[in-house]
Amino acid sequence: MNLRLHYVLIVAGVALGLVACQSVPTPLPTATSGPTVEPQSTATPVVMGQSFRVYATLPLNGPNAEKTRSIDNAIKLALEQLTDSGLICDGIYKVDYQLLDDSDATAGKWTMLQEQTNAYKINADADAMAVIGPIDNGAARVAMPILNKSGIAIVNPAADYIGLTKMFAPNDPDVYFEMGKRNFMRLVPPQDTQAVAAARWAGTLGIKHVFIVTDIEQYGRGPADTFTIELSKASIEVVGRDAVDESTSNLISIANRISSSNADLIYYAGSDVVKAAQLLKQARSSGINARMMGTSLLMSQGFVDAAGDLARDVMATSFGVDMTALSPKGAQFARAYESKYETKPDSYAFTGYEAVSAVLSSARNVCQKDRVAITDALFNTLDFDGVLGKWSFDEAGDISITSFYGNTYDKGVWQLTTSLTAD
Repeated sequence: MNLRLHYVLIVAGVALGLVACQSVPTPLPTATSGPTVEPQSTATPVVMGQSFRVYATLPLNGPNAEKTRSIDNAIKLALEQLTDSGLICDGIYKVDYQLLDDSDATAGKWTMLQEQTNAYKINADADAMAVIGPIDNGAARVAMPILNKSGIAIVNPAADYIGLTKMFAPNDPDVYFEMGKRNFMRLVPPQDTQAVAAARWAGTLGIKHVFIVTDIEQYGRGPADTFTIELSKASIEVVGRDAVDESTSNLISIANRISSSNADLIYYAGSDVVKAAQLLKQARSSGINARMMGTSLLMSQGFVDAAGDLARDVMATSFGVDMTALSPKGAQFARAYESKYETKPDSYAFTGYEAVSAVLSSARNVCQKDRVAITDALFNTLDFDGVLGKWSFDEAGDISITSFYGNTYDKGVWQLTTSLTAD
C-alpha cells in the first residue's frame, strides 16, 4: 500500500544544573603544618555507558503489524543516525531500544492482557526512560493509566482517539492521568480535527446530502459528531445517521435508509474497517451509487482486502506530508530509509522516526536518567523547526500541526488528491 503521507520531528528540551558550594578553612601556619594531604573529591563518579532504555509497545500480529514494521525500522534508523554508536551525553548513556509485542498470535491483534503486561514491565525497569506507542487507540487506553503511575514519557506515533487528550467520553482524559500529571504526547492530531478537514473537503466536491454511518465503538462518535457540525457550516445536509451493529445484521436496513435518503455521500466513522467494507458492498448491491468517505483508518490494507474492487474511488482523509513537498530533513530521511530497507517509508515510518528523535533530543538536553525531567522536556517542545515545519505540543500533548490530505483509492494504491486544513 502506498499512502504517500509522511512525517518527521525533533524536540527541544530543558537543561538542569547543580552547583555545589562549600567553605574552605584558613590554612594553618606552615611551621606547624603536618604532611600535605590532597583534598578528596566527594562528587559521585560518573559511570559511563549507563543504559538508557527506550521501549516500543507495538503489535507484531494482526492488521497493524505492517505499521509496526515501519515504526520499528524507522526507530532503528534514527538510533543509527542520531547517536554516536548508541551513545549520548558524551558517552554517559547508551541507548538500549527494545520492542515489546502487545499482540497475541492466536487473537491476531493486540490484547488487553499483553498491553498490561508490557506496561507493568516498563514501569518496573529503572532504566526505562521513554515509551513509543501503542499505536492502537484501545491499547493506548489500557497502557496510559499504568504508565502514568511511573511518569514515564509516552510519545505516540498513531493513536488519534479524542479522549486521550481532551474531554470526550465520561472521565476522559483524567482517567488516563490518575497521578495528576500528563505524560502522553502524540504526533497526529485527534480525530475531531481530521473530521473538520473532511467536511471542508466534502464542500469542495459539490456534495449536498450526507448519510453518516459509524460502528458501535466509541471511536467513531467523535469524528461523526464533529463532521455533522462542520457540514452545517458548509450548508450540506445530514440526511441520516446509523450504526452498524456487532453482527452486521442491520446492514440491509441501513442500505435501505441510505437509498431513500438520496444521499450523494456516505461518511463512515468507525474503528472496524471490515464493517466499512461490508457496508460498501451492501450499498453497491442495493444500487446505491453514493461515494464513500472516511477517516485514515480506511487506508489500511484490511479495508482494501475486504472491499476488493469496490474500494475504487473511496475517499479518506489523513494527517501527513506530501512526499513531493518534503522539507530537506524529510527528504533526507526518506532517501536513507529507502536505501536501508529497499522500500519507501510510509506515514508511520515518519512518525516513528520523529518519536525517537524527540526522545533523544530531550535526553541530550536533560542528560539525566530522570523520567520526570525527560517528560517535561518533551512536553515543552515549542516552535520546533522540523520536517513538518514549525510545530509545538500544546498543553494537552497534541501536536499543533493540523494539515491533512484527501486521498482516493485508484489503480491499487491510495492517491493523494488534495491538501486540506482544519485551521
